Amino acid sequence: MMDIEEAKAKGLVTSFGPEIDEAFTNMLTKLVVDQEAINKQADMSIVYTPLHGSGNKPVRRILEAVGFKNIHIVKEQELPDGSFPTVTLPNPENPEALSMAIELAKKTDASLVFGTDPDSDRIGAAAKVVENGEVKYKCFSGNQMGLMLLDYILDAKKNLGTLPDKSFAVTTIVSSKLVKSICDYYGVELQETLTGFKFIGERIKLDDEFGDKHFQFGFEESYGYLSGVDVRDKDAVVAAMLICNMAAASFEKGETLADRLDHLYEKYGYGVEQTISCTLEGKEGIEKIGACMVELRKELTECKNLAEAKNLLGGASVVAVRDYKESKRYVFTDSGVEVEEITLPKSNVLLYELGGNKGIDWACARPSGTEPKLKIYMGVYDADEAAAKASFETIKGQVEGYVKSKLA
Repeated sequence: MMDIEEAKAKGLVTSFGPEIDEAFTNMLTKLVVDQEAINKQADMSIVYTPLHGSGNKPVRRILEAVGFKNIHIVKEQELPDGSFPTVTLPNPENPEALSMAIELAKKTDASLVFGTDPDSDRIGAAAKVVENGEVKYKCFSGNQMGLMLLDYILDAKKNLGTLPDKSFAVTTIVSSKLVKSICDYYGVELQETLTGFKFIGERIKLDDEFGDKHFQFGFEESYGYLSGVDVRDKDAVVAAMLICNMAAASFEKGETLADRLDHLYEKYGYGVEQTISCTLEGKEGIEKIGACMVELRKELTECKNLAEAKNLLGGASVVAVRDYKESKRYVFTDSGVEVEEITLPKSNVLLYELGGNKGIDWACARPSGTEPKLKIYMGVYDADEAAAKASFETIKGQVEGYVKSKLA
């Protein structure tokens, strides 16, 4: 222990100055995908809310640095305030967190709205749409924004001739399965990791920094995105720049981001995805969650063939199950079960492959690592929107009802 001034005198303490902010901003400017689109749409009206967090200065700094000139800030949510007085929950995953920003957008006729969470690693966004003459703002899910950004980055780089061989993208096992279709279309390798951005950062280190591959983009369904290799965690600052760049490129084509999402679904198939959190408070709740996973795993190991597999999730058409805790993938056939090895690290996760129209429908159960919650993830895909939604409602009823019955 010593006095801070003594530590400074001995050279043991270094204060970071504006040179760090400048270096970070300069790094981000190199990740612009389409500067020409920004130049042409520099006056695009944008509303941003830091939600009383740390994003205010770095986000505004990079947007101004790349050329956006018409940025409106929600003044009531501009300055840091740990009590978060204007929001119930300062999480842009919740559309209600963007309500003040959307009200400002209506007043300023903004085309794009976005907000960053308190530590500025997650970002939520909404785009202006006009329905029956009424102006509304469509909020995008974490999966939807991740898919759009991935497709935008790969498409732009391919057209510019800057997409290198041995490129790869990374996502998590509980994120949208449409990622594979996008990567296949551009000839880019897709890598899946366990939930948590540290695993995506690890892939960057192993395959880009120490390997001969080239990282292009990573995302997880919980509103975390990353481009570039200098940051090894989800980063809402680079995501803000990329979302605005993508919006500018869309406007150049006479489209909104909502139009871009529609075109993406038309090209790769329509997806309906949802995460349900079952919260059980206290020690008893944690024990019930643990018992639920034990029971689900027990039923899995007792299942003998494809006919019995439909009983694993209350009637859902289970064709295979990945047990990440046991590092095994069970593939069910009419005559039995084939077991394959999973190479990812062990984790208390069960992912059910449900087949479906495009062969990639799925459901997953995993306890939260930080809260007394059991999370249920689901994804259903089809070439037709109405069919995908109808199938999703059926599967949701089967899966949610069955898993919750194990928590009773």
